[in-house]
Amino acid sequence: MKKPKIHIDITSDFICPWCFIGITRIDRIKKTLSPNIDLEVQLKPYLLYPNIPLVGSPKKHFAKKSKPGMGRALKVEALKENIKIDYKKIDRIPNSLEAHRIISLVNDQDKKWALAKAIFIAYFENGRDIGNSDVLVEIAEQLGSELSTLNAFSHSNVGKEAVLTQVKEAAEKFINVVPTLDFDGRLMVPGLQEEAFWTRYIKKAALLQQS
Repeated sequence: MKKPKIHIDITSDFICPWCFIGITRIDRIKKTLSPNIDLEVQLKPYLLYPNIPLVGSPKKHFAKKSKPGMGRALKVEALKENIKIDYKKIDRIPNSLEAHRIISLVNDQDKKWALAKAIFIAYFENGRDIGNSDVLVEIAEQLGSELSTLNAFSHSNVGKEAVLTQVKEAAEKFINVVPTLDFDGRLMVPGLQEEAFWTRYIKKAALLQQS
């Protein structure tokens, strides 16, 4: 019997630590399930703070937005995925529109996914300014992105309207928590969840596909 292939849309933002943990967790689930289920994963853009200036905003302006105990919960979840979130290295909260735009210009899904992970790591582990186009180009260059893609990104606004349209579509679907996962267009789950929870939904989607 042919293995089912489940498509997962992950609506996320590059400045969301829960999204960084989420895509890392999905990566692990993908490998675990690979003998029985193929997962095709695609990132969809979301802007947590759409009104942040393009140059970013001082981190201190966001300190009051953190809920009590959030830092402790983040550490626990990040530890499960063996990743580090180092806010001490972050000076400013960037506008993530350009990060979403450069991702949108990469056609190959594997390269797109690799670049997305690299952007998350650059921000949360190394404190780099992922709102800066030069930083994004440098990250993409290190992963072997095509020169034509990088030139299009650097010398035009190509892709911007498409990203903003997808952000609007997320709002129209009442997505207001990220990451939000859509399994095969049949089951939608908001927020970061445990591995077992997401795995159960993937298997449900596989059963629905066969029904």
